[in-house]
Amino acid sequence: MNAAPGFRSGNSLRLPPIFLRLRAAAQLGAPALRCALLCSIFCTLLCSVPAAVFGGDCDGVSPADGSEIRAELVTDGLHNPVGVAAPPLDTERLFVVEQQGQIRIVNLADDSLRVQPFLDIHTKTRCCGEEGLLGLAFHPHYAENRYFYIFYAKRSDGNLTVERYEARSDDPNSADPASAKTILGIYHPVYGNHNGGQLAFGPFDGYLYIGVGDGGGDGTPSQDPLNLLGKILRIDVDGGDPYVVPPTNPFAMHQDVLPEIWALGLRNPWRFSFDPENGDLYIGDVGQGAWEEVDWQSGASEGGENYGWRQREGSRPYSSSDLGPGKLTSPVFEYPHGTAGVTGCSVTGGVVYRGCRMPELRGAYFVADFCTNWVATFRMEDGVRNELELRTAEVNSRIVPYYIDEISSFGVDARGEVYICDLPGANDQLGALWRIVPKLPGPIERRFRRGDANGDGSLGISDAVYMLRHLFRGEPEQVPCDDALDTNDSGDLDVSDAVYGLLHLFLGGPAPPIPNTGCGLDPSDDNLDCRTDTCL
Repeated sequence: MNAAPGFRSGNSLRLPPIFLRLRAAAQLGAPALRCALLCSIFCTLLCSVPAAVFGGDCDGVSPADGSEIRAELVTDGLHNPVGVAAPPLDTERLFVVEQQGQIRIVNLADDSLRVQPFLDIHTKTRCCGEEGLLGLAFHPHYAENRYFYIFYAKRSDGNLTVERYEARSDDPNSADPASAKTILGIYHPVYGNHNGGQLAFGPFDGYLYIGVGDGGGDGTPSQDPLNLLGKILRIDVDGGDPYVVPPTNPFAMHQDVLPEIWALGLRNPWRFSFDPENGDLYIGDVGQGAWEEVDWQSGASEGGENYGWRQREGSRPYSSSDLGPGKLTSPVFEYPHGTAGVTGCSVTGGVVYRGCRMPELRGAYFVADFCTNWVATFRMEDGVRNELELRTAEVNSRIVPYYIDEISSFGVDARGEVYICDLPGANDQLGALWRIVPKLPGPIERRFRRGDANGDGSLGISDAVYMLRHLFRGEPEQVPCDDALDTNDSGDLDVSDAVYGLLHLFLGGPAPPIPNTGCGLDPSDDNLDCRTDTCL
């Protein structure tokens, strides 16, 4: 379904066809056909998929023990930082959203904050309270097209606006204000709160997801299928001008539901994020007067979840309001309002750690409360939350007499390391940016895992991409551990290793053989050896 008339744009790679082919492969009976089909998928992956989709570059990063963590200050020269983002594969810079209407750049080599903003739209932004410049996302192909997208409340009328900008071709640290192009405007009447504001591109489909609050007031728009407020939206910014609705959106063919809607029943989704490893979606939804919640959506979801507001607050009944379309879905984590322990008044949705530095922490989801200042992590396994761990004392352990308060947002850099945005509070005059680091920074003893080619601690499609790029493009030229790439333990590194891994992941094939328990020479009789102490 097309957007409004008069809009134009370009085209971009989409990953869903790959997964449709994998689904088709699972239905084929002949192994030869399945292998041939998988090989065609490899060609698509090798030639078309940007490496940034599958995680950051860990070259040169020495792993450390992540069982205990702490925060270290990056910079405290910020004005109301409310968001953090990085362009794909840009490991040198971090971009911080300031609520008043500026985007600032941190140079990660020395954690210095550039004085000149990357973008300044304060003259067109209504601030502050819950309004302002609230969201930033870089296009998956930012390195080629220099496109990035912002979400803000317009100074003139408070309406919510998503715009696209372009970085200057002659100065990568400066955006061109004249390149502004409106992608979407959402009428936001009367109230200045419950705006949402998160933007993110899906890690596998490349579509732009937009989090929108219910607009304040009585919250009725959340269940209204003809209102974009109180929803997660999904649009294709590459297939039309300014966008088209993906045909796979859950309500794309419904006449009585706006087709942009991906999920509904949200009060104020502050913040949401994707796990880049599997596409799972985590949504922090700010509650009304009693309960805060985190909602979760599997990466395999086809959308259409209804998270219940304002019929429910969290999983508890709230009102007799009618329920709109979609499948009623309960939160995976909720906590009551209060002042002690895991209580609070406003959840700050976080991010899943998939960084390079702390392998033990990979897969942990960070979340916080804005009012009571706690930080916690948990993990999702088979759709069930577990390992809830309160991290507040750890995070603040090395910054006494300061502590991190009024946590407005989490974010990640291009390597997947986690950052915290801290608004001015009781113990600081300016906003600050903190980085999560290991409490003990020294190197750890590692063991290699066969099939985990990219060393991220898990087996995934990204390992097949890593193998193919190493074999056919020489990227990287040297790998930490040859045996980790020898998925089938044949003693040779070739395309059959990638085939073996994907057959295991998607078609129920055998798991990669288990290596020896130490990081010494692999016991298999071949010419490949686990040669270094950085092997998994």
